[in-house]
Amino acid sequence: LQTKKYTEAIDFFKTAVTYLKNGNPKTLSSSLNNMANCYLYLGDYKRSIGIRKEVIALRKKNNFISGLGDSYNDLGETYGKMNRPDSAIFYLEKAYSLKKEIGDDEMCAVSTLNLGMVHLLQGRHDKALEFLTLANHYSLKIKSLPYRLEVWKNMLQVYKARNDKEKQLDLLYKIISLNDSVYNEENQRQVNQLHIEFQTEKKELAYKALQAKNLQQKKLTQAENARKKTILWFSVAGGSLLLLFLLIVLNRFKLTRLQKNQIEQKNRHLEEMRTELERLSIVASETENVVLIMDQDGTLEWVNTSFEKLNAITLDELKKLKGNTIFEISNNPNIKQIVEECIREKKSYQYESLNYTRNGKRYWESSTLTPIFNEDGNLRKLIIIDTDVTQQKDAEELVREKQKEILDSINYAKRLQEAILPPIDFIYTHLPESFVLYKPKDIVAGDFYFMEVVDDVVIVAAADSTGHGVPGAMVSVVCSNALHRSVNEFGLTDPGNILGKTRELVIQTFEKSTSEVKDGMDISLCAIKKNSDNNSVNVSWAGANNPLWYFKNNQMHEITATKQPIGKSYEMLPFTTHHIEMTKGDCIYLFTDGFADQFGGEKGKKFKYSNLQKLLIEKSVLQPARAHAELDTVFEAWKGPLEQVDDVCIIGIKL
Repeated sequence: LQTKKYTEAIDFFKTAVTYLKNGNPKTLSSSLNNMANCYLYLGDYKRSIGIRKEVIALRKKNNFISGLGDSYNDLGETYGKMNRPDSAIFYLEKAYSLKKEIGDDEMCAVSTLNLGMVHLLQGRHDKALEFLTLANHYSLKIKSLPYRLEVWKNMLQVYKARNDKEKQLDLLYKIISLNDSVYNEENQRQVNQLHIEFQTEKKELAYKALQAKNLQQKKLTQAENARKKTILWFSVAGGSLLLLFLLIVLNRFKLTRLQKNQIEQKNRHLEEMRTELERLSIVASETENVVLIMDQDGTLEWVNTSFEKLNAITLDELKKLKGNTIFEISNNPNIKQIVEECIREKKSYQYESLNYTRNGKRYWESSTLTPIFNEDGNLRKLIIIDTDVTQQKDAEELVREKQKEILDSINYAKRLQEAILPPIDFIYTHLPESFVLYKPKDIVAGDFYFMEVVDDVVIVAAADSTGHGVPGAMVSVVCSNALHRSVNEFGLTDPGNILGKTRELVIQTFEKSTSEVKDGMDISLCAIKKNSDNNSVNVSWAGANNPLWYFKNNQMHEITATKQPIGKSYEMLPFTTHHIEMTKGDCIYLFTDGFADQFGGEKGKKFKYSNLQKLLIEKSVLQPARAHAELDTVFEAWKGPLEQVDDVCIIGIKL
């Protein structure tokens, strides 16, 4: 596997699996998982997924919780590569939930980062930002700089899509401080290397100068000793006149030496500058990116051939046409502030500019401005490296246009879906003491509510179609149509018979597809008929996966549903109809799973069915309109800043 000979590796893993069938289940699951990885690397996603599901079943059976979380994450990543975002999100969320429970912070960082990337690719920026924020939290917790850098890169894409310049700049500062080469790694590395070589060369020159100074000092000491002997001899012979003469000579010697040192230092400084420019020119001329070198005042000193080719103009022609400084030639209106901040912060700064060549061709450049300081902290040079990002910007514009087209289509689909829902006035006419809490996750929904009146029987239901968003909405249209046909075309009023006929019609519809469709819905459906004494009410009910809760004699009761959906299933059991005698003031609750499954609260956990039941008991004494408002308030407060995870539908009926 490590040598990337995946076909040969698969043969070995198959042999290992054969021997391990009745052996250690942990080793067996590891071998199967490695085999799935091989198929993934070979691009055979279907086989990879099949094996991963086998691994999941094995790890579930043996309660290998940590490994099960890894398998969910691997399966989510595979669906992501297949561009199946809903499946990818489903399994990545399961992975995150498991890993969070066992405290595996590193895999929590991986799963939340993957979730953020999948939502980002789908254009769900709020959701992407939610998971990327969680991924950032975990990367800080495990002190992983690579994870944090990857999180920030994806956050930057979110803020670019939102055109949030302030947060883009803030993230760019963070990314550059963590890794200055994150956007133009090779060019930035070259600049940094040049800077290091330049500093090293300066230190070497300084060391050599120190050695020369020490040697000269040694010679001066020797000369001084000889001079002292001479002075001593002449003092005996010549006296004070000779001493005065020597003092004059010594003073002249010191002055000459000082002047010589100043000249040598200036020449050395000029040589260092020449060498530095030569090195920069050699490296920069070899890159395809545009490179500009300026002095500390922003005056242009040199551009490479890539600049001249792209702009179809030489440096001298550019200076004559626009001016000598970066402030005059740059097309970025904020270039002065960018340069000032770059120098003040002493770090690289990245920005984008829309430019036009001499012949009017439009192109976008991503520029990295880097200041070069000497060892004393004084600014020496300013270097700009430009990368042509025109294709990327054009692609982003195309994506924005396509997103708008898709959003317009979805909004129109919302109008169509609303047409299948019974009007609220129609519901209140026949069930005046009732409410419908309906909160789609997206613009269109998989959840829907249903109502028909046949003679003196009111038939009402809360349904949850497979999925949410556009796929869920399409399934809801099929299921709603089947319900209407079961009641109106086939004249059914018994809830169990209605669900049975609806299942038959839904399967017939999907069987027309050339590919197998296993979609359907979960539903809670009841028929309400008032007795002649006007004090008691006959309620009959049937459910597919979703239960019925009813409040009678100051107690909450539950009737469990038939454990199968409206659609294809392993066992096609008949749906059971339950009959309940109820009186005025009793309450009925039909609902889907969206409210109970919502994450929120201080710890970001699910609301859960037990809490929902307590909440409905508490609100059963209220008038329906107030109960609706307070349920909605509780839901929004629980959800807080987190995104809604599913459609919500709750129908409350006071008889």
